[in-house]
Amino acid sequence: MLFAISSITKNFVAASTFKLIEEGILALDDPISKWLPPYNYIDSTITIRQLLNHTSGIYIFFSIQQIWDDLKKDRTKVWRPEEVLNYIKEPYFDPGEEFRYSNTNYLLLAMIIEKVSGSGGNMDGYGLGVQRYRRQIANGEIAYGHSGANIGTSAYMVYLPDYHSSVVVMINDRNHDCTETIVKKIIDILVKNIKSN
Repeated sequence: MLFAISSITKNFVAASTFKLIEEGILALDDPISKWLPPYNYIDSTITIRQLLNHTSGIYIFFSIQQIWDDLKKDRTKVWRPEEVLNYIKEPYFDPGEEFRYSNTNYLLLAMIIEKVSGSGGNMDGYGLGVQRYRRQIANGEIAYGHSGANIGTSAYMVYLPDYHSSVVVMINDRNHDCTETIVKKIIDILVKNIKSN
């Protein structure tokens, strides 16, 4: 069963951020201007650290009634982060002066993660109708194939040449994240079983 985890997502965003810091791709004191373009009401000198610990002063987009009204108008809409940022107003305080919880901080962190990791896309290359998947799709293994989605459907087809195996997953929902997670789990089980025999 799919179930929204709401702000528990922040645990995963923070863990992903620290993984990128550990790999030397990000730094806690990077200003957001290093990774993102300017946005209204967002001080470009705010650091990743200030986003993580809610000391940026950035307005929380859920504080304005209009976003709730717009969310209710179309519950199936997939919002782009830039659309959400249109709802923020003047900051509460200058960066680093105080603490104030704001979902906007973690939205910006997610945008930075997407930018530096190359995620929204799972490809490492494309040619003649075949994708070369990023290593994360197949738990570090070489993988080729394709994915697709339409109204009420999402599908992945992955071939692992080192294991002479294919994995195909189809679900009756346009939810690529769900399909990708299932693919990763199946590949993990497949590879472990082949290596153990």
